[in-house]
Amino acid sequence: MQPQKLTRKFKGEPFQYHARCEKREDAIDERNALIAEGHKARFAKDPVYGVYHVYVRVEDSPEAQADAAHEAFDPSFRPGVPSLSPGSPGLQYMAGLDKLKISLHLNGQEELLALGRDMKDQMQDPEFNKNPNAKEVSLEFIGGERFNVRAVGIPKYPVVFENADIVIALSSHKVDAQQPNCRIEIGSVSCWKPGWLYLTNVIFGMLRRYGCEIVRQKVTQCDVCVDLLDVDFRETGFGQEERWKARSNDYGVKGRHFKRNYINFGKGDIFFKAYDKSRELDPLDSKYTFFHQLWKDHLGHDVDHVTRLEFQLRRPVIKKLKIKSVYDLSRKLNSLWAYLVGDGKENKGWAKFLDREMTESDRKNKNHQRYEVDALWEAVQKVRFKKGRTFRLSREKVQHLDIVRLKKMMAGCGSSLCGGLGLAEEDCEGHIKFACSMLEEQMRENYRKDAREYRRKISTKYNKAELTF
Repeated sequence: MQPQKLTRKFKGEPFQYHARCEKREDAIDERNALIAEGHKARFAKDPVYGVYHVYVRVEDSPEAQADAAHEAFDPSFRPGVPSLSPGSPGLQYMAGLDKLKISLHLNGQEELLALGRDMKDQMQDPEFNKNPNAKEVSLEFIGGERFNVRAVGIPKYPVVFENADIVIALSSHKVDAQQPNCRIEIGSVSCWKPGWLYLTNVIFGMLRRYGCEIVRQKVTQCDVCVDLLDVDFRETGFGQEERWKARSNDYGVKGRHFKRNYINFGKGDIFFKAYDKSRELDPLDSKYTFFHQLWKDHLGHDVDHVTRLEFQLRRPVIKKLKIKSVYDLSRKLNSLWAYLVGDGKENKGWAKFLDREMTESDRKNKNHQRYEVDALWEAVQKVRFKKGRTFRLSREKVQHLDIVRLKKMMAGCGSSLCGGLGLAEEDCEGHIKFACSMLEEQMRENYRKDAREYRRKISTKYNKAELTF
């Protein structure tokens, strides 16, 4: 599926991409619904794919115009803030979401539920599936999206679709029930690339194609984070709990080799943590390759140190901040960040890092006014989000599986076979031929034994390893 541009001009006015509709009537209904909410909306037909895209007018504020101007990522563009000290370079960062959970009240989800239940029944049918331990089966949707259907659902949601780190769960609850009948989760990698805002639009369009009407949506959790690039956690002083002022008395500190690399404040509805992201990633994990490549693409060179500041927000706080939808979240990210870290003005911030340690008496008597925030935290307060995205959408494949690691495992198994069977240790070419022949023999045997089960495993592993949107 081709990614859609998130900005477009109608008669010289910038509009923000909102939704994708298969039929013209659906696009008209979506546009009219936005107009009824007080927005200025337009729709246009895609001449290549024959679908309709709905757009919403971008606010006429200088900040929104700047967002629209830099909507597509330019490798030469370096979002930063003023220098921390005279002559020093500006702080380079990447800002976005690391996880997003949405609950929907749907009307007309029966077709999708029936489709999921049919696939689950087929997994229990010996004629269709000879493997009683199969946990999932691949399913391709009308728009080309591929998902795995779980054999077993989750509490309150019997039908679950999965693709990479995206989960869509459905239930048979009525649209007016207190319990939402659809839950969507977008994981870390997909939130960054191709982007949470784009993916929610695609998922909403997929639901509409199957007759689902989105009556109400709730953002139940969002993890807002900023990666400070080329910033070593150990040099920031973030590990000194005496220099922090937060609206919570609960905190925790972790470290490795007697050096601190993690600190957190709060619990429940708001949870803040600052940690060494570059050291937290496991080199054998696929996320290690993904994030290091992401940072490299952003800065133009390899990044050795990254410090992440992350706020995990749950539904009670999101509701209190009047964030009603995903689109609303994309518009209010900068205001949300000011609420969390402060802006040096009316927003004092939920957490802030001080220029020096606070004495015990000042903390007890709440004498916070005499302390200024650290220069680095002033730079953090000036971070800006770009409408939920940091770079342009592309058709590059996003791997959720470490191919290099699996390749090394295959080579290790081949070496073990050759050594265990006593092959000459210097005959590398012979080892390669023998290992390849053993691999070929076993894979052919697996296919002959049950071709349908073999194809099921290949298709489900593909859906796990790669985002298929």
